[in-house]
Amino acid sequence: MTLPLDWILLGMGAFGLMSFAFGIFTGFCPKRSIDLYVWLMSKLNWRVHPIDEVREIRNTRMFGIFLVFLSLIPVLQFLLRVF
Repeated sequence: MTLPLDWILLGMGAFGLMSFAFGIFTGFCPKRSIDLYVWLMSKLNWRVHPIDEVREIRNTRMFGIFLVFLSLIPVLQFLLRVF
């Protein structure tokens, strides 16, 4: 492999690992993830809040679990090319 390709693969692997970690956080702590989003938006002078909190927590959990599986693609791609 050439050097630029190695850097691209390393970046994809790092992006996949960060996405995996965020998916775990979102999947297992959806309320904290929503609170983090509300806090970030308040720093930008936006007021946001869920209309239906129960549904929002359920959807956030499902999307977090989906993100875990989706982020495994670049991680496995990186690991298979390196090893």
